[in-house]
Amino acid sequence: MKKKQILTEEPAEMHPSDFSHDDDDEEEQLDAPVKPKRIKVSEEEEVVYHPVKLSRNDLYRPPTAEELNHLKEAESLFHCSLLKMQATLADFAPPTPPRIPTLVIYCIKEIERRGLHEVGLYRISGHERLVKELKEKLIRGKTLPSLNKVEDINVITGVLKDFLRNLPEPLLTFRLNKVFMEAAEVQDDGNSLALLYQAISELPQPNRDTLACLMIHLHKVSKSLDTKMDVNNLARVFGPTLVGHAIPDPDPMTILHDTSRQPRVVERLLSIPGNYWSRFAHPDNEGMETAQHTDTPNQKVSILGPVTTPEQQMMSKTPSSSSLSQRVMQTLSSTIIFGSKSKATSASNRQGNFFASPQLK
Repeated sequence: MKKKQILTEEPAEMHPSDFSHDDDDEEEQLDAPVKPKRIKVSEEEEVVYHPVKLSRNDLYRPPTAEELNHLKEAESLFHCSLLKMQATLADFAPPTPPRIPTLVIYCIKEIERRGLHEVGLYRISGHERLVKELKEKLIRGKTLPSLNKVEDINVITGVLKDFLRNLPEPLLTFRLNKVFMEAAEVQDDGNSLALLYQAISELPQPNRDTLACLMIHLHKVSKSLDTKMDVNNLARVFGPTLVGHAIPDPDPMTILHDTSRQPRVVERLLSIPGNYWSRFAHPDNEGMETAQHTDTPNQKVSILGPVTTPEQQMMSKTPSSSSLSQRVMQTLSSTIIFGSKSKATSASNRQGNFFASPQLK
């Protein structure tokens, strides 16, 4: 824009061309051709985005259907990038066996302490706001909230279900989803279990150990007559949460088809004897009551939150994150909730990452 001269004499007649037309320039920019833009989602993936060409009047009207579709595409890309930044199950798990997130053990212990006589345990939902608040305190808080002060046990079960449901991928993983589904549908019990044992052995260790922990816990719930939650009821509740789908964003028909198959997988898993699951899950948690008052002033993460973050996964482990992991394990190091101390010790000393499937008779 031209600078306006300061006149000391009578001003001369000025021509309109002496002034720049910002509005015209803006109109020219709006009417300029729009080129496609390339958005880099990852090192290997690139998406071509076609911006919508706008005119001046377009700024004051409701968006068209085409523009809304473009907006949804951009939102989807943003959502995918957020998913990649979310903490995975392995991020919450300790570095040494059993690799079960402390939050899972902490909730299960309280549920078994006073929830095994509650009718509809896990079927009845806790208040949504209270569930969200408690989950935030457990994951992001610097101290452990005392769960015995949470009046409604359904809030604690809600936190556990919500934690598992909102992981970036289901506990049984996207890769093995179809394998578990097909194994559960085999009519012969022996063959079905053999396929399930094989699929379990292929799970990542945090997923396998956490699954074992949950199966032992749900066995106890199903055996409690007061809860009125038998294997079938528990399978309906946990099918969508634990099994999920083979892809992150399934279409409605896939969701409808999978929903009828997911409970069958959980039923089959719950039919596996507890001594099989005990090989993987012997969570220690003595000192939880003391840990409720443990402060972590020098840490920027919760003691129940992710042990590693997505950013830390790209770097070598720092002394602070290592000390936090050790501290969590020391906090949970004396009593056994699912088995004997000697069994837990012998299980952790076994060679190899996975255990051989038991022979079926």
